[in-house]
Amino acid sequence: MQWKYVRSIMVVIVIAAVGSMVGMAMFLEDWRRDLTKNSATTDDEARDINQRPLATDLPPEQLRQLFIDASETLRGWRHDRTEEQEGRVIVLHFVRTTRLLRFQDDIDVTITPLSDPRSDRIGSLATATSKSRVGKADFGQNPRNLRELFGAVRGLWKRTSTGG
Repeated sequence: MQWKYVRSIMVVIVIAAVGSMVGMAMFLEDWRRDLTKNSATTDDEARDINQRPLATDLPPEQLRQLFIDASETLRGWRHDRTEEQEGRVIVLHFVRTTRLLRFQDDIDVTITPLSDPRSDRIGSLATATSKSRVGKADFGQNPRNLRELFGAVRGLWKRTSTGG
């Protein structure tokens, strides 16, 4: 009778372990990256457009407001502070708290003015980094942070630029 009980517990443990591995396999996008890095940056070569830098025709101050407005629509996001640097460069600091374990990631967005020498128009380029505060691997959370924020900003920019 006791052997059946031990065997049942062993079966439950094996099922839980296999389920956890399957869940992790579905959760991770890039095993090599997600298990070894705890930060991510925007990259011109990224497969997902929302992980690439964002070049706009908006002045830096307007793009700053778009990022702040977008962050307010995202669950777990908080605009921490803004730094104004020389040459109209703006650095936004955000904190994103994960839902389950409440880990916090720091996201820094740098907005640099872009000028067109053929006109008086000025645009902006936004680049970003996302870094976990804890651990050596982020399990893909930092790239997801960038995609979430830049996706929200692109959506908001599209709506405001088309008058919708």
